Amino acid sequence: MDTFSFFGDTRLDSRQDSLIEAMITRQSVVVNQLSEHRKDQVAFQRFLNNKKVNTDRILSCYQLNNPVDYSGKELLLIQDTSDVCLGFNANRGLLGYIGQNTKKTGFDLHPCIVLDANDGACYGLASLEIHYTDYAKTIERQQKGLPKPINKAPFEEKQSYRWVSTAEKAIENSPNAASYTIVGDQESDIYDAIARFKQQGYDYLIRSRGNRLIETSDGGSELLTKQLQRWNVEFEFSLALPKTDKRTAHQANLKVKFGKTTLLQPKSRPDKTVDKQVEVFVIEVKESPDTVVNNEKPIHWILITSHPIENQQQALHYIQCYCWRWLIEQVFRTLKSKGLDIENSQIEDKQALENQTVLALIAAVQILQLVQARDGKTQQKTDQVFTPDEIDCLKKLNEKLEGKTAKLKNPHPTNSLAFASWVIARLGGWKGYKGKARPPGPITMKIGIVRFYNVMQGYYLLL
Repeated sequence: MDTFSFFGDTRLDSRQDSLIEAMITRQSVVVNQLSEHRKDQVAFQRFLNNKKVNTDRILSCYQLNNPVDYSGKELLLIQDTSDVCLGFNANRGLLGYIGQNTKKTGFDLHPCIVLDANDGACYGLASLEIHYTDYAKTIERQQKGLPKPINKAPFEEKQSYRWVSTAEKAIENSPNAASYTIVGDQESDIYDAIARFKQQGYDYLIRSRGNRLIETSDGGSELLTKQLQRWNVEFEFSLALPKTDKRTAHQANLKVKFGKTTLLQPKSRPDKTVDKQVEVFVIEVKESPDTVVNNEKPIHWILITSHPIENQQQALHYIQCYCWRWLIEQVFRTLKSKGLDIENSQIEDKQALENQTVLALIAAVQILQLVQARDGKTQQKTDQVFTPDEIDCLKKLNEKLEGKTAKLKNPHPTNSLAFASWVIARLGGWKGYKGKARPPGPITMKIGIVRFYNVMQGYYLLL
């Protein structure tokens, strides 16, 4: 019986696994740094440049080797876009420009990761798209001093359609789930996308810009922000906000309003293939001035969703679901300078760079899976991320890392991903005292998994 291969050659399948492991182990995407020998360097380069290898096949091969049973699960499909800037290298001109007034080349990366809507478990990378700004047209526009043109093309032909197409591909790659909720930030607040989600029966949870046109009780129209001013605060709650590039970590007091309204199709360039109005539920989350730190911008989220929001419990659940959207920002952080440093890639070929990027994304998401599992609140099993040999090694390492007191024992079942997360975090320098030590984050997990795979190299020699 022939062995199935996504690439038509089982050697390519094996080389993909080796590349992902090398990226995690060495926390780099530079081929020279991933290779111990000249032979490996040549093999990795040939894999990335092989015409049989593309992003769809890489992702399909990974998902086949790391299967998840989605039956009955309620899934969050978290999307976002991040630009990957590759500097001023003229040889990369065909990649396109990043931004409107710069000569830095690169591309827009738009992945979708899958989380469990009930416990936040991360199941992996479900789909991605890579988009380029047209190089020649950008040069011409800059030379003539012209502004970015208004795109009058149908929605399906615009780059913003990725909010629909990436979600569709993610659903195809995550079959048999009980429900799918598409989660996005303000960039995803696009009427044409929301109307298509409704047509296809997909749920959504999107942060609105607030200037969305809605229907009034007398059949007229007004801005959503104006209507929200008349709504009453339904409840208040406290939320620990993590540190970001724009915000200090602090405990915020948040006031919440919720209700039902009707979005109206924008009057400019109406799309006749979708409904002229869509009924939605809205949650407004606004931080009290007394908890704002250092004159920073207070939290103010306006969330549009297809899910009924009729009580405090439902509102809190979907606020938590939106908070989990931050995890994709952590993926980008791990992918870039804080981790794999994809923007330092030396590859110039367009296809090879795309292949390298999806491999690096898979590696970054694996680190995120460990972060999500660290508290033991998810139901994920160790074998969804690690091989049998790696699990055996984790158990042996656990014996050495555990302390003599109960406080320094691994508190999680050995078959849970939380068990593996505890071991990896300890390897990364985490002290292990629950309640006293700060929970291990992506950087700690990154250090720990590097050390783990270095240990695995010696472990394999003993098998």
